[in-house]
Amino acid sequence: MYHFRKLDTLRFFAFFLVFWQHGFADSFKGISKSNVFNSLITYLTYTGGMGVNIFFVISGFIITFLLIKEHDSSGKTNIIHFYLRRILRIWPLYYLVLISGIFMLPHVFHTFTFNGSILKNLCFLNNFDTKSIEDNPNIGIAWSVAIEEQFYLFWPLFFVIFYKIKLLPHFCLSLIVLSSIFTLTHPISAYYHTFGNINYLMTGCLGALIFTKYQKTYHIKFFFNKVPAYFIIMLILIVRSLESFKCPCNYFWLLYLLLYLWLVMTVVKNENNYSNNIFSRLGKYTYGMYLYHPIILIFVKIAFDLFNLDYNSSIINFILAILSLALTIEISILSYNYIEKPFLNLKGKISTVKTRV
Repeated sequence: MYHFRKLDTLRFFAFFLVFWQHGFADSFKGISKSNVFNSLITYLTYTGGMGVNIFFVISGFIITFLLIKEHDSSGKTNIIHFYLRRILRIWPLYYLVLISGIFMLPHVFHTFTFNGSILKNLCFLNNFDTKSIEDNPNIGIAWSVAIEEQFYLFWPLFFVIFYKIKLLPHFCLSLIVLSSIFTLTHPISAYYHTFGNINYLMTGCLGALIFTKYQKTYHIKFFFNKVPAYFIIMLILIVRSLESFKCPCNYFWLLYLLLYLWLVMTVVKNENNYSNNIFSRLGKYTYGMYLYHPIILIFVKIAFDLFNLDYNSSIINFILAILSLALTIEISILSYNYIEKPFLNLKGKISTVKTRV
């Protein structure tokens, strides 16, 4: 059975970056009278995009790793079974959240709203519906799940074609370059666009190839060396700080691709040094945490509206964020065990390569 337990820790870290922005960022607004300091705080607390991108890299790595193992063990890739496994993993929770967020909650609580295309949301095309994303804080976050589903639709087909003729690494690199060019030339629209995020997914795919096929052949020591990674992290922190002063740093975000690749590669390379910790145990619940947390953040504020709290208070916002995080974790655990797991058990029955349920 294949299960990278340390990736679960990285998954939780990615989720927390998203939650940090949605739940805790308001706690730091206006804590200083200095506009420069407040601008810097804003850039350092708006980390949701980084979390989503790490999720993409992890997904690309895991999916490609399993496709490689399936092909190498059986000599073929069962694309129909691949689609069924993805459906059983993604659809139950996705449609539970989407249907409740579109058809139920707005009719019960006036705080919940839905503006946008119902069809695009239900067909995993909501990342092309900007109005739906920006006007619906309860379900807008599902745009990234839509991108992953679009990736799942086409990737096994490309994998089968290019893996057999040993051109998959070149295909991954080509898409990374083209996607990065698209992002640099369309910096605003690329954020939610599928092609603007393919570079992160392909970075994970490339990582899986390096890990399974080319690690010893190419002797790629960079990915397992801490010094270059520390240098990249320091550069990223400097760049994010400079961005707060409106300095043009458009090209430096490409460093994130290297950092995320290094993170995933280092984690899987050191899997044997795994030590059981709470973040790893929570990592398997992050899909639920990701989809549920915007709804829970809204519900918590609805509940505390009864007390006429001052939502401009940093302390109040911080306490509500901690409470929302705790509720998100608890509800996600219950959801995993009673909603998701029955479907995951079915998924295991059609898996050539066994993974954790």
